[in-house]
Amino acid sequence: MQNAIFEPSNLPTLDPPNPITHALLESPTIPAIGAIVLGTVLLLALRSRGQTKPAVAVFLGGLLLGIGVFTSAALVTTDREHLTESTAQLVNAAAAGDSTTLTTLLHPDVRVRARFASPSSRDDIIALCQTRAARIVEEIIVRETQAQVMGERTARTMVKVRVHTGMGQNISWWMIDWERATPDSDEWRATRIEPVWIQGYDNPAG
Repeated sequence: MQNAIFEPSNLPTLDPPNPITHALLESPTIPAIGAIVLGTVLLLALRSRGQTKPAVAVFLGGLLLGIGVFTSAALVTTDREHLTESTAQLVNAAAAGDSTTLTTLLHPDVRVRARFASPSSRDDIIALCQTRAARIVEEIIVRETQAQVMGERTARTMVKVRVHTGMGQNISWWMIDWERATPDSDEWRATRIEPVWIQGYDNPAG
C-alpha cells in the first residue's frame, strides 16, 4: 500500500523521451551552448598554432550550429510538448470550471476513475468541476509533467499538481490518457483520467 501522507518513491512513471529528439527539439540549451563552446575552444587551439582561417571557420561553424539548434527547437513543437501544454490547460480548466476549455480538451465519452467521484461523460465532468472544484480551489500549480506517445493517435501523461484551498494544500499525481483524430493532428483530447496518488487518500482510484 502506498503512503497516503508522504509521496511514495515507487509511483509509476512513463517512458523517457528519445534523448536526441529531447535534446535538440525540447531542451536545446545544453547542445546549443555546447556547440558554441566547442567552436570557441577549437578557435583558440587553432589560433595558437597560427591557423587563423581554419580557426575562424570552425568557430563560425559552431556558432551557426548552436543558432540552428535554438531555431529548430523554436520552430518545431513536438507531440510531447503539445501534450504537456494540453495537460496544464486541462488542470487549470478543471480547477476553474472553464467549460469552454474543458469541452475542447475532453473527449465526449471521457471517463474518470476515482474513489470519490466517477463521472462518465464530458458533460458530467464539466458539471462536477463547476459545482465542486471551482468553489473550493483557490490556486492550482502544475509541478511536473511526464508525457509519452503510445501510438500514432494515442498518448498518456502523468501530472503532479499542488492544490491550495481554504483548508490548506494538497499534492497529487494524475494519469491521463489522450487520443487525437488523425496521426498528424496537434489537438489531443483526454479519454480517461485517474488519480495515481492523492495526499491523504488511500487507493484514490478505488
